[in-house]
Amino acid sequence: MNSSEKLSKNIIEQLQDTDIYAWIKKHEIKTENGLPLDFHDFRFLLDIYWDNSPFICCMKAAQIGFTTCEILKSIYEAKNENLDIIYVLPTGDDVKKFSGGKTNRIIKNNLILQEWTADKDSVEQKRVGKATIYYQGSWTERVALMISAKKLIVDEYDRCKQDVIEQYDSRLQFITNPKKAFFSNPSMPDFGIHKFYKKSDQKKWHVTHSCGERFVLGEECIDYDAEIYRCPDCQGEITDEERRMGEWMPTSQGEWSGYWIPLWVNPRISAKKIAEYKREKTPEYFSNFVAGQPYLGGGDRLHERSVRREGK
Repeated sequence: MNSSEKLSKNIIEQLQDTDIYAWIKKHEIKTENGLPLDFHDFRFLLDIYWDNSPFICCMKAAQIGFTTCEILKSIYEAKNENLDIIYVLPTGDDVKKFSGGKTNRIIKNNLILQEWTADKDSVEQKRVGKATIYYQGSWTERVALMISAKKLIVDEYDRCKQDVIEQYDSRLQFITNPKKAFFSNPSMPDFGIHKFYKKSDQKKWHVTHSCGERFVLGEECIDYDAEIYRCPDCQGEITDEERRMGEWMPTSQGEWSGYWIPLWVNPRISAKKIAEYKREKTPEYFSNFVAGQPYLGGGDRLHERSVRREGK
């Protein structure tokens, strides 16, 4: 090991308790499939891992690796910030599949996580250091009134029972400096995750093209006929590397730190694949799960302008 590698290793060692990326590198954290956590193509998730804002929301497509992010981030925060966390999913069955499957498999593949959760580890709760993460469904009002915590995470917010989520939220009202993280594929305008995204700084993925133009990577960048991504200014093709090397930039002001993540932000997803979804899926499916946008119904989708703003 040369001096540069030693310095890098020492820096990671020093930062691992305060920087989640350093911790991931130090312990070579793996996914539920036993593969090293990859930030080369999922670079767009790094800022979300690092984001320590008290209120975070993400209006997202499917297939972007966000749930793995929240599993690791919640365990890391519970341990290093001593946060009791309520992690809510739509149903009890979702809890069993999520905690008993995905979360437990991630823990099994990472020795450091096994050490952190050795005291109490069940489907419904995991003891992490001195803190506890409670995994709960959104259809049990009695439980919502019994648990208190310092942070509330709601996974698939729009598919949860809304009045029960409000009860979970009420458990934070007497906590000094509570934290919240809400994320979901959207459903309808001004409902669920879209409502919170509108309260946020509305960060969008900005790409710089080889022509020098910087812009939001929106659906107008997709040439459905040629099945390529195009710069809206010069009409040149946007490369996968240019998409990968984008950056999050706020386009509004709000108390929440908000992210809009359409599927085409993922550099592994080709324009051809997006065009295939456009042809084969319903307008509602495409809006909610590909574009990461709320759906108006009646065959009409929420206009792109409501989630896009030029980043010049």
